[in-house]
Amino acid sequence: TTVQANIGEVNETSASLTVDGHVSMSGHLYNAGDIILTTNSKIFKDAEERIEFASGVTSVNPSADNVDFQIHSEGTTIFHADAASDGVVIGGGTVVPSGMELTVVGDISASRMYLKNDGNAQVYASGDNGTNGKLQLLADGSGGTSGLIISGAANSITMNHSNTKLALGKTT
Repeated sequence: TTVQANIGEVNETSASLTVDGHVSMSGHLYNAGDIILTTNSKIFKDAEERIEFASGVTSVNPSADNVDFQIHSEGTTIFHADAASDGVVIGGGTVVPSGMELTVVGDISASRMYLKNDGNAQVYASGDNGTNGKLQLLADGSGGTSGLIISGAANSITMNHSNTKLALGKTT
């Protein structure tokens, strides 16, 4: 029995095939050129939407299914986003520690670091290799009514609590 179907247009000169509607296949799809997607295109695995190419944003797991996202390097997973725990591991590993949203395995390098929480506590570090730098651990974000300041430039350590101050070394 032979079944014929209308597949659209076949152009033998340019070796192109235009299909109106869906294409279903049971084997592999091989491609030697570009794959061009239009705005709001989606990639599915079974019924799960895995990637969406919307106007201005590319989303991985846009339907918020329990599907993790990983980036691999030679021999390790260097980035792992865990959908079930709403956490990320960078630098190796796939287990997000309980209660952690971001875990970095290995060293972190930065020219300056500033961490602040909603309760106004802050940690601030800056300087050139620590020789002229400053490390501040403050209980309020207003500039240090309560906290610890270690300064390389002033060669000092200052502990501040309300109106009581303890200073070691040269202070200004």
